[in-house]
Amino acid sequence: MTILKKFLAMVGTVLLLSFLSFLAFQVIPGDAAQVQLGTNATPEALLELREELGLNDPVLVRYARWLKGALQGDFGVSTRYRMPVSELLSQMLPNTLALALLSLLLVLVLAFPLGLLCARFEGSLFDRFFTWVNQTVMAVPSFFLGILISIFLGIVLRLFVPGRAVSWSENPAECLRYLFFPALAIALPKAAMSVRFLKSSLITEKNKDYVRTARGKGMSRTRVLLTQMLGNAMISVVTFLGVVAAEALAGSIVVEQVFGVNGLGRLLVASIANRDYNVVQAIILYLGIAVVLVNLLVDVLYRRLDPRVRRQAS
Repeated sequence: MTILKKFLAMVGTVLLLSFLSFLAFQVIPGDAAQVQLGTNATPEALLELREELGLNDPVLVRYARWLKGALQGDFGVSTRYRMPVSELLSQMLPNTLALALLSLLLVLVLAFPLGLLCARFEGSLFDRFFTWVNQTVMAVPSFFLGILISIFLGIVLRLFVPGRAVSWSENPAECLRYLFFPALAIALPKAAMSVRFLKSSLITEKNKDYVRTARGKGMSRTRVLLTQMLGNAMISVVTFLGVVAAEALAGSIVVEQVFGVNGLGRLLVASIANRDYNVVQAIILYLGIAVVLVNLLVDVLYRRLDPRVRRQAS
């Protein structure tokens, strides 16, 4: 029953998100027909194109028509690129997914060792210095880090050529090599926040009775940290990592712009500017599904880590 409720909530969330985004285009100024034909288009030409695109139909009729096609895997045709939306997304989605997974991997690789070290050597010179560095990195936006990485690692050190992104379909190895740098810009602030969460959770666990009992039995601090405290500290950290994963899967619109990555974020900005309804709706649907799936995964992991949640559910 719990799984069924979760599934129905997921479906309802995605449907509500898609409808609200569809409704938003009726409120914000602009006209898709005007964008395509230009400012010199005659009223007759605009009326004919609006009729062809179905823009004169009521919003509920248009949404129902789009939803019916989306459930069948047909998201319509892009009015800007003149190609099926599903085909357009299939070209952009691999770059966004690769960037998301790479940035999430960097967060995990950076956060866990540093969080454990800061908790293990709490109050030491290393901990005080890294806490200062950590707070500084947290305060820097990803797009600004992207600019700094492009300047110092790209232009000065020439480790990559900024703006010359390679598509996943052309060369996966070169694509991953280039995406490492925008992924680093996305991952550094998130990793800094994850380190802070993990360190705080471990310090909280350090003062509990089971830790003192384990230490009294002769276990070393490092062993208690890894075998006893880490599992309990992960309960609160998993929730934050779920938010990080959802943001990574949603893509970083500004970072994709900075590095010239042809991903969903960059496509979304261009589609909104050109009133390309079908493309925007398809991308928002993807974002909604990605976020609810990550939240479901976090909920499952949370139940596995905390027996009290399982007992309450049962």
